[in-house]
Amino acid sequence: MSISSKLISGLDRAAFSVLRRLGAGERYFWMNRRIFTKFAPERRFLVSVPGCGRMWLNKVDVINLHLYYFRIWEPAITHLISEYLRPGDVFVDVGANIGYYTLLAANLVGPGGRVISIEASPSIFGTLVRHVSINGCRNVEPCNIAVSEHEGTMEIFHGPRWNVGSTSLFEGEGKNSEGYVQAKSLDELLDGRDLKRIKCVKIDVEGAELQAVRGLQRVLPKLPKECKFFLEASREQLKKQGATTSMVLEPFLTLGFQAYRIENRYDFDFYDRPSSGFVTPVKIPGVDEERLIDLLIARDLGPVPVRSDGIAHEQPLEHAAQPAAGAKAV
Repeated sequence: MSISSKLISGLDRAAFSVLRRLGAGERYFWMNRRIFTKFAPERRFLVSVPGCGRMWLNKVDVINLHLYYFRIWEPAITHLISEYLRPGDVFVDVGANIGYYTLLAANLVGPGGRVISIEASPSIFGTLVRHVSINGCRNVEPCNIAVSEHEGTMEIFHGPRWNVGSTSLFEGEGKNSEGYVQAKSLDELLDGRDLKRIKCVKIDVEGAELQAVRGLQRVLPKLPKECKFFLEASREQLKKQGATTSMVLEPFLTLGFQAYRIENRYDFDFYDRPSSGFVTPVKIPGVDEERLIDLLIARDLGPVPVRSDGIAHEQPLEHAAQPAAGAKAV
């Protein structure tokens, strides 16, 4: 990054910090997005994200924007993954996007662990690989494929530049075809691996949750009891396929898993004033009424204590992730 870019980024961050304290941070946050969307949509800044490393970020896409200013994405999910992963573990990141959770996990599991990072979009995959490379993450295995129920090829539809994370296997407003990519099931992808080391699987596939889970039927019973799933379910996308969130959960529930709602929002206040965070048990089939829900699916919640009103965390959420011993520091 050039000296001018470093100067601009430094002054920008300083101004944001001051304005946050004065109560004007939200206005500055969204104003910057509008300015860069209009005048410099491709401008990127090299930013150090705690627990992850260096990332090239713009100020247009919603994930990039939050990471640029808050240095964290989805605080509650970040905290939970940081609680569960240990050195030597394996993390499967399905729908890795630009690599935030991939980098987070790579630091947490350390050189003796492994991250299987899966991203279907060829253009987003290029950014993911770049982030893995600049951080020297030799324990990451990037895979440019779509996860589905069967092997084959699938068309990818790229999301609009202000929400690249909406890229999916389905057409939609503001989306354009990016071409076709190879598709495989998670059963095929994970075949022959040391399944007992897989401790967390994150599935964020913008409506293709049912296909992803149905392609996991052989492997699912073989995973260790302490394995946790983090899954985002989109009611509208599932409905278009004649499916529901409870249908996605069914294979887990029959094996003794329980589903919990994770507190997760994307408004400014949720990031500006991070709470201690909690998850609460979901009701079946009431979960089908949720437009968009983030779920923790587990048989054993491990170190997270259960309360009648949810699950309390004793640590603050902000920047909870800590690199594993021996991980590359940035």
